[in-house]
Amino acid sequence: MDAGPINYEALAGSIRAEDIASDDENAALLRRIMNNDPAADALHFCPVEEREDESDHCYCPANAREMGWLGYFVGKNTCIEHLYVPQYLANDVLQPFCRGVSKNKSISSLSVYGFEGGDLLRIMGLFIKNNCGLTHFHADECNFGADGCRQLTLALGSCTSGSLKTVSLTNCEINGEQFADIAVALSMHPNLENLELYGNNIGRNGCKALATLLQFSATKLRFLDLDNNGLDDVAVEALVPALANCEKLVSLDLANNASITDTGWRALAGLLESPNCCLNDLSMRGVHIGDEGVMALVSGLARNQSLQILSFGNTVNNVAGQCRTALSTLLYDTSSVNATFLSNHTLRHISGSMNEVESLLAINRGGATKKAIGMLKILKHHEDLDMRPFFEWDLKFLPLAIDWLARAEAILDDATRRNIPARKLSAIYQFVRGMPLVYVESRLRVQLGEIRGKELKIEQEQLKLEMQMQELERRRREVKESKQSVMARLSN
Repeated sequence: MDAGPINYEALAGSIRAEDIASDDENAALLRRIMNNDPAADALHFCPVEEREDESDHCYCPANAREMGWLGYFVGKNTCIEHLYVPQYLANDVLQPFCRGVSKNKSISSLSVYGFEGGDLLRIMGLFIKNNCGLTHFHADECNFGADGCRQLTLALGSCTSGSLKTVSLTNCEINGEQFADIAVALSMHPNLENLELYGNNIGRNGCKALATLLQFSATKLRFLDLDNNGLDDVAVEALVPALANCEKLVSLDLANNASITDTGWRALAGLLESPNCCLNDLSMRGVHIGDEGVMALVSGLARNQSLQILSFGNTVNNVAGQCRTALSTLLYDTSSVNATFLSNHTLRHISGSMNEVESLLAINRGGATKKAIGMLKILKHHEDLDMRPFFEWDLKFLPLAIDWLARAEAILDDATRRNIPARKLSAIYQFVRGMPLVYVESRLRVQLGEIRGKELKIEQEQLKLEMQMQELERRRREVKESKQSVMARLSN
């Protein structure tokens, strides 16, 4: 084994993969990396005993020398996009690898697993800083502790390109104060779209820092996972205004935060009814939610046009009957045609929902568009559509009504479709029966308007005559005065 540092540049031209690798499988993968094989787009490390025969990307290093050479050629490579580093690799093996890989510009996804403390991030800090194309960073089951979180903050903050789109820090035992520092570093990444934090304990303080991040920096966020993070009502209340600022947020996971009560769910309802809300998926599995919380969420969903998946888990099965009724009315309000049309046609799945609600969700899933679902609900419940409110449109509305029924016919099930011809005839009959009355009333109103017009014309002519009479009287007075003046002069 070499006693001093290896001059990789001087030896790279003559060394072979077989001279470096500890076994044939490693040599085959290293050769592909040296040749810049586009198919070799990922590099995973694992112990020899865990190597999968079908894996083309798994490398099982035996010593630091082998890792140093691998790092050198990975640094030169332009095809590797994914790098996965597990905890079994010792620091003295990782260091020579990371010195070489720090020059790589093609790796866009870095995943680390099972590390403790900050040594790994201290070693890989230069790679994270230099790689302007890094878009995904994943850390799972890494007990970073205070030192590791400090090194993570420095590493993320040093990545000045702001290229990160996904940051996943799962089951890493990060507390609120530690995440507050990490959030400051994440503010350097305005293109952040996916933030996964499940299995930590960021609590109130972490949520307040996260709210600041979402309010001013990470406004493009699409996925936020806060599953099992020790959140309570105060944390939710701090988050909601910031979440309303994320107009691209489509998925929010608040599962397994048992300290959130109905107070927190009332605050969340404000997000659902916000005109900026574009959530498609909301998870609330493993939480406590009572009748008041369900009613608040139903109220928020009445104004929501985006949410498709709502995951309650089994918690919603214990709510009172009025909550079940409210959920049913939210999805299918049959009190009037207009109320049915304005029901929620967007929700498709409520996990843990009751049978009566599930049957209504099936209707929402059966339509291609919300307009089609609205048609289906109206025609399923309102067997005879009342045409009288449309008589004021005269016969112009009748073709529209017939066309609406024809379009609805194409999306209905067979049982409902059979009634469409009868409904068309009913609409025509209502117009034929009702239009004469409408015509008579309309004609009388026209005649009344004509009479009022004649009255106005007479009043105008009368006013004109009065003005003419006043003018004649004025002229008569002038003539009389002139006559008296002339006669007075003659008498003198």
